[in-house]
Amino acid sequence: MPGEGIGKGGRGPRRNPSILLPLACFLLTGCHTGTFPNPNDPRGAGQQQPEVLRRQVKGASDALFARVVAGEIPDGRYRDLLAQYTDDLLKGIQIESVDPARAWEYGEVFKTGRLWSRAEAAYRIAVKAAKDEDRRVNDTLQLANAMAHEGKAPEAIEEARKAFDAPPEAKAPILYAAYLEIAPAGKGQGHDAELARFLEDAIRQSDLVHVDVSNDAGKAFEAALPHHQRNARRLAAELYLSAGKDAEAERVLGGKLPTVKI
Repeated sequence: MPGEGIGKGGRGPRRNPSILLPLACFLLTGCHTGTFPNPNDPRGAGQQQPEVLRRQVKGASDALFARVVAGEIPDGRYRDLLAQYTDDLLKGIQIESVDPARAWEYGEVFKTGRLWSRAEAAYRIAVKAAKDEDRRVNDTLQLANAMAHEGKAPEAIEEARKAFDAPPEAKAPILYAAYLEIAPAGKGQGHDAELARFLEDAIRQSDLVHVDVSNDAGKAFEAALPHHQRNARRLAAELYLSAGKDAEAERVLGGKLPTVKI
């Protein structure tokens, strides 16, 4: 996730449909490339580390997305197939039985596979077991993200706000999670005005972030921050408009602070 630990996240490599089509064949038609295990093999997921599982699910996601790009399957089918593949691959894993310190890693696997209820369960454990503030903040935000995807926008906002009490050096992930994940996932659930206010508050949290500008990651964060803040304001304005609050949309685009409670 962008902002996690300043420079730990970021976008992955660009998808190359021509390379990934053979894997899509494996996933959708049953032909075998030898790259990924059969998710129905009982000897599979339980013996593998979460990072290995995450790579497998990411590969499945890339392969299926290649079919979307090629116009062979719609986006909805892509999501269904990915969830099915991930569920089959991980059905032997009981998140309550894993090491709590590693629950966040399984949360990442479930998130990649869009198994949001299982991701929520994993991140709930992870938040309680967080070893430091960086881990707590990131896992709290990802718990909120999973909740938003499950149609729990108000609860997601409440959960995400728990990260606001982080010290300045741990606040970097807040804005990115708020406007790139939580707000888009919660949009259209009847709480768009609350999401917009949450975004405004997340923008103010980003003003409090402290990074080490003596290294490249810190410099990159500071350079990119105004761009991300502008994008977050635009999304907040869109959410206000969808909630019928045109004056609030105009205000947030003008960079003015809210004066009334939403």
